[in-house]
Amino acid sequence: MTGSTIPEAIAFLRATYPRQEFPDDTVRAYTEMLADLPAPDVTAAITRLVRRSTWLPSIAEIRIEAATAIVGLPSPDEAWQLVVDRATLHGPREVREALDVIGGPAALTYSERPEFVRRAFLEEYRARLDAAIGRANGTVPARVLTAPERAFGTLAE
Repeated sequence: MTGSTIPEAIAFLRATYPRQEFPDDTVRAYTEMLADLPAPDVTAAITRLVRRSTWLPSIAEIRIEAATAIVGLPSPDEAWQLVVDRATLHGPREVREALDVIGGPAALTYSERPEFVRRAFLEEYRARLDAAIGRANGTVPARVLTAPERAFGTLAE
């Protein structure tokens, strides 16, 4: 794709999924919700997603794809694969922290419900990924709240 602006990238996205409805309101929503990201990163993210997705990527999928490239972190699915492969020792700090919050490697090893472990890990990792993206944009404080703090608040609030 040669589009260098977000509207051109969205037009490319619209053209590559002709069977799916993509009305003008949706184009405006995609454009508005991706406007805070650098256009070259959005363009590259859309290109990568189009190459591997059979369905129209959501705004969230595009943001995650672009953001992981911006901050140099794995996507949530790639981070989970690091956990499953037991490769977190050499992985990014955010992956190790998210795994530690949910109980470390033992949580996966001894859990009778690994799908719950996966969901908890992805929630924790996404919070760290969002914080890393926010720090890169200058919009999020450095501290990441844990799941209980997010659910119940902190004493400092």
